[in-house]
Amino acid sequence: MIIAITPNPALDITYTTPELAIGEVNRVEVRRRAGGKGINVARVLHQLGHPATAMGVLAGLHGQAIAQDVRESGLAARWSWQAGESRATVNVVTSDGNSTMLNEPGEQIDPQTFGELVGEVRANRGTGVATISGSLPPGMTEPQLDVLLHAAREVGAVIADLQGPALLRAAEAGVDLLKPNRQELLAATGEADVEAAIGQVLARGAGAVALSLGEDGLRLAGEGFDARAWLDTPIVGNPTGAGDSVVAAFARALDQARLGTTGALRDPQWRVQALREAVALSAAAVAAPLAGEYDAALYEQLLQHVRWEEN
Repeated sequence: MIIAITPNPALDITYTTPELAIGEVNRVEVRRRAGGKGINVARVLHQLGHPATAMGVLAGLHGQAIAQDVRESGLAARWSWQAGESRATVNVVTSDGNSTMLNEPGEQIDPQTFGELVGEVRANRGTGVATISGSLPPGMTEPQLDVLLHAAREVGAVIADLQGPALLRAAEAGVDLLKPNRQELLAATGEADVEAAIGQVLARGAGAVALSLGEDGLRLAGEGFDARAWLDTPIVGNPTGAGDSVVAAFARALDQARLGTTGALRDPQWRVQALREAVALSAAAVAAPLAGEYDAALYEQLLQHVRWEEN
């Protein structure tokens, strides 16, 4: 079982219009969908046929819309509810392919509801893997993040896809796998060199780093191992959600591991298979129109086109 935690869920609203005329009335087509990186992780796992439960804090009418969309998508979920209003993200897409994003910050989590969320996570003690992905809600303190990360640790293996100070906090909490991209890792660590940045988060306590490299594929580095996998022919498309597919792939691989988390990361055969699946799945997500989805037929094809090396 995989628990996919979204600390700051959103109602993603997409407005499609021929052109955006500032200061004028614009007629639009509208699509509303539950959003947040952890929800995307749960969607991909559901499509893969792997059991996963989405968790997070919801509020207000936006929260109800998020919960309804998740339910109608067939996903399992355990939400914690509070007063206020969950955030919305608005994406205005024009016919020339340009998009304008308007992102609300989200609702501050009240202490009682935060305790309920932590309790929901801990209720899954020893069941498999926990992922924690995306932005943090306003006002979440470092001690609160520590509590949430340690609750996730009680579930089993932990994968964190966070940014900035939160990424470093996750490393210090000893998560099994960090999943930043190159820019996020350098920004969080303050390093100018990727090798130094990887070394820093490993020294802080992370078990390994799965580093997204765009068209150059995916790198998995930890103490005593450093591997990279890539496609022989890169896929062009929408990269939104590709990183969430990487998290889903590694979460499934760790949940299925027979050697335990530490043993899996140190096993070359497991690393090859996990990297192969993650690269193919993220590329198949690039070819899909929406985050949290992937092209299933393309995924099966791409598994045969992943190249791999280990230093």
